[in-house]
Amino acid sequence: VGDARPFDLRTPALYHTCFDDCPLVTLLASRNSRDEKFAALRNAGVTHLLIDWNEIQRYRSPGNYGFPAEVTREWIHETLLRNERLFRPLRTDPQWGDVELLEVASE
Repeated sequence: VGDARPFDLRTPALYHTCFDDCPLVTLLASRNSRDEKFAALRNAGVTHLLIDWNEIQRYRSPGNYGFPAEVTREWIHETLLRNERLFRPLRTDPQWGDVELLEVASE
């Protein structure tokens, strides 16, 4: 989510540009229960989530393309990680900057 570089990914990945709907929002925002969200992630083949907060901030800066308002640190950390336990954080390299890598938690 947010990373501007993976245009040439050769592995299966759900990815969007600023001109497309955000798959994460599409998969999760309209689902009410944790079970529904797990099922949506599983059915889409999602195993990991990479979030580049620097790029999201850049997209949201004045004169830029914008980025879905639903994708916030609060939504990711409070709702998806802490409350619903849909993901678990993985270690990342500090050289990545403000990038988070999350793994879909086991049911």
